[in-house]
Amino acid sequence: MLERQYGYSVTAVANDVVGGAGRGGIRRIKEWLANGGTVIGIEAGVEFLADAKVGLLATAREQLAVEQKVEPVKPDAGGLVPGKLLGSEAEFLQAMNSRKGSVGCCAGVFTPLKLNAGTNAAYFAGADQLPASGYLWEESRKQFAFKPLVMVQREGRGHVIGFTSDPNFRGYMDGMNVFSLNKVFRGVAHSR
Repeated sequence: MLERQYGYSVTAVANDVVGGAGRGGIRRIKEWLANGGTVIGIEAGVEFLADAKVGLLATAREQLAVEQKVEPVKPDAGGLVPGKLLGSEAEFLQAMNSRKGSVGCCAGVFTPLKLNAGTNAAYFAGADQLPASGYLWEESRKQFAFKPLVMVQREGRGHVIGFTSDPNFRGYMDGMNVFSLNKVFRGVAHSR
């Protein structure tokens, strides 16, 4: 999108390429960040950055939430944490302060960053305010409520930016261009 629409060149690296590079590739990414670089993860890239072996984004993808009360549990073998429904902005703020864990899988839903880890720069509105184009399962609508869309975390002198949904998906949401441009230009400006 940046190359086509704005004539700005960036280096895009697919998750499987970075993951295939193993510990050495992850080490080089961390060195890049320590020296003021910016790494941007989009959708599955957020999951990669949040992976315990990578440890660059203090979030986790959620499992599908259930509405009954359950005791917090540890992440499963795939690194997923239990899904949690947030019904208000107050609960969102509580989730950022809480030290407890949150409760199938809900794609694109990640736990909010804790206040001491980073910033939830943009998050979804309440379930009753979430617009949907096409079809969205009611359970997913509830779980997306007050969950992060954009997260920013410092690493060394650099920044890790995570987009839980692609802001450029099919290029049909022009308002999301601002997020896309900020991730490149503002992230670098604040890292140096």
